[in-house]
Amino acid sequence: MTDPVPNIAHFIWITGPKSRPFSYLNMLAIMAAKTYGKFDKILMHNNKPPEGSIHWDRASKLFEIVPITPPDCIGRVVLEYVQYQADTLRLDIMIEYGGYYLDTDTLVLRGLSPFQNADLTLGRESPDSVAMAPIIAKPGSEFLKMWRDKIPEYMASGKWASHAVNLPHDLALMYPDLCKIAPQELFFPLDLKQNYLLLDPREHIVEFKKLFNCYAVHAYETYFRGQFDHIDDAYMVKYNSILSLLLGDIIRSQQ
Repeated sequence: MTDPVPNIAHFIWITGPKSRPFSYLNMLAIMAAKTYGKFDKILMHNNKPPEGSIHWDRASKLFEIVPITPPDCIGRVVLEYVQYQADTLRLDIMIEYGGYYLDTDTLVLRGLSPFQNADLTLGRESPDSVAMAPIIAKPGSEFLKMWRDKIPEYMASGKWASHAVNLPHDLALMYPDLCKIAPQELFFPLDLKQNYLLLDPREHIVEFKKLFNCYAVHAYETYFRGQFDHIDDAYMVKYNSILSLLLGDIIRSQQ
């Protein structure tokens, strides 16, 4: 039997002119990874810590910083967006290190060890898309190398996330032996009609129950821009939303 996936969580944070602030939700994602992920260590791949961020300062006690230089281009394609830089970096990181890549708005709800034996596991986001987080991989994945090599081709389509979600879907159809695709309900159980995480679980019991067997949930912080801005410790300990019910104990344990 080959070695399992390294029990290391990876996050990326690029600080630059077009970066958004490191939010309370991002801090919460780090805390959830630490508390429920049971990783041996958490690595934050970062070019420069965001200045004056109380949420970063609080989360930084839980991770080790790995210095990075954000890429300017891939092939002949200029990476003008922070998101595109991070998309390229995560593949490089996972090819080199292996482990568990998580976005800074991916909320881990339980340990991911059931996926540790496959060479590569990705999560289905929709019938025709596969998400770029989580990426659960052993080092040197041939699938991830092919994905990286084809990014310029898919970026040329002009579709915002084609290289990130449609490309791995297409590759998985061509090379099913190189990648395991986890069912949508394990990482992406909620639709985008509403920001269910901020709703009362008693009024949205169907959506809440979908999270019972879920390993992690993507909060879609960018999609629901501004909707998480009000959350803080006081909000999280009241247990008045799906989010606070899921992760409130993390904050309670610190008080």
